[in-house]
Amino acid sequence: MKGKFIIFEGGEGSGKTVQQEKLASLLKKQGKKVLVTHEPGGTKIADKIRQVILYNDHEKLLGKAELFLFLASRAQHVHQKIIPALKKGYIVLCDRFSGSTLAYQIGARHLPEPELIIKMDRYAKSYLKEDLTIYIDVDPKIGLARKKGSLLHLTRIDKEKIAFHNLVRKSFKKLAKKNKWTTINGNLTLEENAKEIYDVVSKKIR
Repeated sequence: MKGKFIIFEGGEGSGKTVQQEKLASLLKKQGKKVLVTHEPGGTKIADKIRQVILYNDHEKLLGKAELFLFLASRAQHVHQKIIPALKKGYIVLCDRFSGSTLAYQIGARHLPEPELIIKMDRYAKSYLKEDLTIYIDVDPKIGLARKKGSLLHLTRIDKEKIAFHNLVRKSFKKLAKKNKWTTINGNLTLEENAKEIYDVVSKKIR
C-alpha cells in the first residue's frame, strides 16, 4: 500500500474524534492526501448498519447480532473505501476499528469464543493491518460526562452502565500494552494531546 492507515481508539467521550479532525487539518495544510473516516459506517451501506447498531432502541440487540453487524459494516468499509484510498497513497485516519470490536464485544460483552471472533474480524477486514493505532485513555465517568454535556445524541452504547464502560477501558489498556499502541492521556488539554499525536504520526509518515 502506498498510503498509511492510522486508527484512533478510545472509550466514549475520549476526544478521539476531535483529535482525528485536528490531525487531518494539520496534514492537509502540509499538502498530504488525507481520508477521514469512521466505524461503524464510512459508506452508504455501512452507515445504514451504523443506524441499526447505535440508534435502534426499539428492541434488545443480541450481542452476537451486534458483532455481526459491526463486522458487516467493516467488510464493506474496508473493501469500498479504505483499501482504495491506501492504494492511491492517502493517509487514512479511521475513528475506531478492530480494537473497538475486541474491547467492546470480547472485553465488555464477554462474547464466547474470542479466538473465533478475532479470526472473523481478520476475514472481515481482508487481513488489512494498520500502520499506527492511537489509544486515547480517559476515565469513563469523565468521558461520559463530556458526552452528556455536549449537544450530541447519546447512542445505545453510551447508555450502557458505568460497569460496562469500565470493562471497555480495562480491555483497551490491555490491548494497547500487548500491541504496543501509542497511548495518550485523555485528561490533558486538547492542544497537548494534539501536539503529542502529531509528533508520533509525523515520524510514522516520513
